[in-house]
Amino acid sequence: MTSNRMRLVNEGRFRDLFIEELGWTRANHPGFTVSTNDGDYTLTQVAGYKGVRVWLCPTVPTSRTQRLIDHEVKRISDERLIIFADPVHQQWRWPQSSNTLGRGQPRLTTHAHIAGTDNPALDQRLAMIEIGLDEEPTVVEILRRMRSAFDADKITKGFYDKFLSKHRALVEAIQGLDTKGKREWYSALLMNRLMFIYFMQRKGFMDGDRDYLRNRLDRLRSKSEPSKFYEFYRDFLLPLFHEGLGAPGLQVNDPVIKELLGDIPYINGGIFAIHELEAAHEDITIPDQVFESIFDLFDAYQWHLDDRPSADQNEINPDVLGYIFEQFINQKEQGAYYTKEDVTHFMTSSTLIPVFLERLEQATGINPWAYVAAEPGRYIWESLQHGLDVDYPAEIEAERGDLRRPTWNAKAPESHALPGETWWEVEHRRNTYKAIVEAARSGKIAHVDTAVTHNLDLESLATDVIDGIDNPVDVVAAWKILTNLKVIDPTCGSGAFLFAALKILQALYSAVLDAARSQAKTSSEQGLISLLAEVDTHPNAVYFILKHSTLSNLYGVDLMKEATEIARLRLFLKLVSAIDDRKNLEPLPDLDFNIKSGNVLVGARVPDEIEDTNDLLSSTTIDVVMEQANEITDAYREFRKTQESGAPETVKAARDALAGKLAAARDAVNKHYHSVNGLRGSVEGWVASHSPFHWFIEYPEVFSDGGFDVVIGNPPYIAKRKVQGYTFSGFVADNTPDIYAPCTERSSQITRLDGRMALIIPISAQFGGEFTALRHHLERRFSRLWVSTFSRNPSALFSAGLGVRSTIVIGSGGGTEGNTLHTTKTHRWIDEFRPALFETLTYVQHAPVPNHGGWVRLVDEGIARLFGGLSPKGGLAQMVISRGGSSPVGFKTTALYWLSVFGEDPPSYRLDFKQTPQTKIGRLRFANEQEAKVALAILASKIAFVWWYCTGDDFDVTGDGLKSTPINVSELTGHAKKRLAEIADDLIADFPNHVAFTKYAGKWMGNYVHSEMRDITDEVDLILADEFGYTELLPALEHAYYCVYKPTGDRPGTLRYDPAVRAGKASGA
Repeated sequence: MTSNRMRLVNEGRFRDLFIEELGWTRANHPGFTVSTNDGDYTLTQVAGYKGVRVWLCPTVPTSRTQRLIDHEVKRISDERLIIFADPVHQQWRWPQSSNTLGRGQPRLTTHAHIAGTDNPALDQRLAMIEIGLDEEPTVVEILRRMRSAFDADKITKGFYDKFLSKHRALVEAIQGLDTKGKREWYSALLMNRLMFIYFMQRKGFMDGDRDYLRNRLDRLRSKSEPSKFYEFYRDFLLPLFHEGLGAPGLQVNDPVIKELLGDIPYINGGIFAIHELEAAHEDITIPDQVFESIFDLFDAYQWHLDDRPSADQNEINPDVLGYIFEQFINQKEQGAYYTKEDVTHFMTSSTLIPVFLERLEQATGINPWAYVAAEPGRYIWESLQHGLDVDYPAEIEAERGDLRRPTWNAKAPESHALPGETWWEVEHRRNTYKAIVEAARSGKIAHVDTAVTHNLDLESLATDVIDGIDNPVDVVAAWKILTNLKVIDPTCGSGAFLFAALKILQALYSAVLDAARSQAKTSSEQGLISLLAEVDTHPNAVYFILKHSTLSNLYGVDLMKEATEIARLRLFLKLVSAIDDRKNLEPLPDLDFNIKSGNVLVGARVPDEIEDTNDLLSSTTIDVVMEQANEITDAYREFRKTQESGAPETVKAARDALAGKLAAARDAVNKHYHSVNGLRGSVEGWVASHSPFHWFIEYPEVFSDGGFDVVIGNPPYIAKRKVQGYTFSGFVADNTPDIYAPCTERSSQITRLDGRMALIIPISAQFGGEFTALRHHLERRFSRLWVSTFSRNPSALFSAGLGVRSTIVIGSGGGTEGNTLHTTKTHRWIDEFRPALFETLTYVQHAPVPNHGGWVRLVDEGIARLFGGLSPKGGLAQMVISRGGSSPVGFKTTALYWLSVFGEDPPSYRLDFKQTPQTKIGRLRFANEQEAKVALAILASKIAFVWWYCTGDDFDVTGDGLKSTPINVSELTGHAKKRLAEIADDLIADFPNHVAFTKYAGKWMGNYVHSEMRDITDEVDLILADEFGYTELLPALEHAYYCVYKPTGDRPGTLRYDPAVRAGKASGA
């Protein structure tokens, strides 16, 4: 039944819809006209709510013109919803965040509607912004409702366990495959195929039957007779896969099966081709009951291919399936972690878009930075601008001249602050915004690297630049630049990064195509005409763009074959989602030659890597190999060309030719590599165990041009000692303790010198001797590095339970003498802050701060100046005695929100309340009690804690780390030392009032909560600032401290009293 909301939508009564039905208020703006090259457009305000305005344009212009209109509307109405509507067609440009709560930077997403039709997605969105008679939401709340995204997490949790159960049952039921590994692989393939068909059938593409698979199973059973028994797998599914969906022209001999298959489309794409397991094992059988059980699960959910927001917990869309795939792959692939969309988008937009903008500027002379200078705020993330127009309260403003500003330590209200921010962080965010605006307006943002450093919204900038192109030659150049971009995830898993890249590429291609159509009205430029002619030969432009991009731009490698199959499937689903009418469905691209299985750590990147290992390899052999690579390049180009425009028979012939050449080259190079490296055993055995991947053979069209333009991903985190089944060598990072390091090195090697790389790896890469080789390699390889860091407390990029503290490394350009390194703070945030996390990220150019050769995580320029000034003076190590010191200072070897340092260990009890020694305790020894007390006071200070936060691993506390605290005690005056020792006495006396006991490993472990004793330790920071001359930098120290101090309360079960005393049992009793 059509809702009253949709009735008003279909009748075009938008004012009544918003005011009478949704409870919004009347318009408060008279309207205005926007002039574009395509004509003048009048916009009328329909309704509003506390500054959010709904606008109506009584026509539906092109997407490009819609963006230009929106640009002008934003000048008047920053928070907006625009409806473009004629009597038949409507397009709602609706702000949508990628966050389920509607937080973070919104993108204007177009929702199309045809008057008179049902549109559950639009109806659900309207219901979300209805204002009841008894409620008055804030403008922040109404914006969250407008922007909220589809919550895949909720559905995933309910679906995944059931999915996994069905998958395991299928594994056990398969007969005819001799190993469990093969059965797991084949069951994953079958589940992928079945889920793809579920999406297809729900669109009505499978013989018009929206319950196609279930109904065919039932009908097949009814066809069985004593003389003829049909099996669903062998007699129906295999013909459906191979002869129906996987091959043009239905070639099925059995009339019963042919009639059951019905009218089904030819899909191609490789997903339904005869799989290598099927070719090698023709006697596979699977009972019908297993499929019935799988369909029972699938039928309990609604399957659709859009990303509409929904409160329905029983809907499955590609986003949900993406989560399922990630979890499924990660639970099988050791060291892999699910990477969420905000991470993949940040990394992809920080690499792919800069490459595009840089090359567009080089090819056309277009200046993107004029846009930034003219309207800086348009390209600064919304989260960074939050609350800018609201004055500080009087009591906050009154403390601005105070170096310590005690009131600023409190959490600021939502009107001023993002979730969890103190006033220190609000102030820093405002100052960052001002600095970016000043840099933009003064022309200092004149290169894409500077834009990356300032963390601008590059996707909006790129779209505006494309929309502003007024030369048809430049439009064609933009299309060619996009087409020639080569993007790879070298450890792609189920394809999260490739999916993120495709989303960005789709937006850029669409903008270029819009510009081409606009230019074509007045231009006869042949390149433009040819481009549009190619597009117009396809019935659906969106599908064409997606197919063109997947074939031209996207590449992936993974050691796990199931992962590559799933990555291809995710991309296929994205393509099919663009089709609403089956007659517009074209064969899917075959991505088998783009996304491949192999071991990125084993094999040669270029022929020289084989030649260099043994001088006996003749130049003739190299020449033969290179000739094969050239032939593969030509064959791949022909194959890609036929896929975009050729008949199925032509595509198959081109595919077979490419596969044959590739197989021959692989065999030849594998033999050469095995021989010159003196590897043991047979070549076949080595290939089976090591899965070598020779880049110049697998992707010769890429490496003949210098490598990949963009390399993105999340390499596996696996201790090298745990790697089984294969060995590798030849990397600078060979001896590092985790294979993410050589994977990172390989990723940098396959990046073009003018390309860009972004990888997310553990924080351990940033410090210590074990990963020095990796850091030095990256510093030599890239002329510019941007390094951001993320804690796991109180929240984490990955699941906090995984214990991963993350580093994102972005590299650009070939190494030169003028290398620069920018770092961020180690981000700590609460869950509610996550949508703003990447939008507020701030880089600081790395100062020469000695830290055992590691990278210091800098909170702001003030901290860079502070540590840069103190470090050359030496550290606390100068007073530490390596052996024999009579006066120790103890410390807990782990930390989170304070450094626990003490003279005598905190109390610790067994569960029977008898005293027991502390565990995880380290000691620094000093010559006498006076020096020990001075050291204790210094290590209890904020500056010592912030130093650990900026230089350590965010968890472990080591003696060397504490000794590196950049306070040279020998430069302190006698009076200062005396006062520091007195403060240590005050601290020790206060310890019993601030002890927390946590049950751990069968003991009650006591710990002193130094964060509760800042009234004592803050004097230490004042003394040190006065002694070393950095008093004016105390606000920077306070800001840094509150960036790290994000406590969430005591751990459950923590006792704030002495359990032995409370139990009436004295120590040692």
